Amino acid sequence: MRYPMLLLPVFKENLWGGEKLKQEYGKISPLEKIAESWELSVHEQGDCTVENGAYAGRTLRDYLLAEGPGVLGVNANGELPLLVKLIDTAESLSIQVHPGDAYARMHHNCAGKTEFWYIADCEKDAALYCGAGALSKEELLRRAKDGSITDVLYRFPVRKGDAFLIEPGTIHAIGSSMTVAEIGTNCNVTYRIYDFGRTDKDGRPRELHLAQAADVFRANTGRKEWMEDSGDRLMDCGPFSVREIDLNGSREFCADESGFHYILCLEGDFAVGENRIGKGRSLFIPAGLGRYSMEGTAKLLLVLI
Repeated sequence: MRYPMLLLPVFKENLWGGEKLKQEYGKISPLEKIAESWELSVHEQGDCTVENGAYAGRTLRDYLLAEGPGVLGVNANGELPLLVKLIDTAESLSIQVHPGDAYARMHHNCAGKTEFWYIADCEKDAALYCGAGALSKEELLRRAKDGSITDVLYRFPVRKGDAFLIEPGTIHAIGSSMTVAEIGTNCNVTYRIYDFGRTDKDGRPRELHLAQAADVFRANTGRKEWMEDSGDRLMDCGPFSVREIDLNGSREFCADESGFHYILCLEGDFAVGENRIGKGRSLFIPAGLGRYSMEGTAKLLLVLI
């Protein structure tokens, strides 16, 4: 069974989280502050629930197991390869790094982590860290311990609509006062390098993962330019691509057997058939569904594999 699916997210709390996902994106949760809203996930730490249609009330994983790999498409190789989040930062995240495929499979039995960040909103002076120059393991460890690691990282002031590609091994941190749409591979392994001296709710410093970080980091920067394609902005992220769409009226797309489509609404609202999707909501279009139309006025991210 193939139909456009509305998904209910999984909410995550963290000490750096804020209140914008509740106040501006309509998220409803008993959590005092929502740090992350997992919008597309079958991860073991959070599985989205289908809101509409025959599978309403069941998890997305249930749907995929029942219907088989065809609904993901040939390019997915039998597994949902994405984890999509909305992130709200009242404080900066830790300085961190993610492993690549080989290291992650060896140590965590999962794929590595590639991320795409889209700045959905931010305050005037917001900035993030993304990448580092030439840095030895010894210097990385020394700077992580003495707190000077940020001195050798690339710092980018950000504006709404900016985008970054965070490849495995890239040292990075989202800064405070921004809302980010994070589209990544289905991995939640993070090696924390430096946490600005913060403690958890019990007063204990959060765990660092310096040995693992030293194994996987590499010198690079995640700044990458959009490509122009048919009036949209497009970024090829390797395992997936992201198309920024300014919808004003009606457009038609086709989800063929090669792969599913995933649509995240960041502003305005739009409809696919009888499904109306507003700010902060998303839609999963199974592979093989065929042609479908989007109608409305909205800022969208369309993710393809």
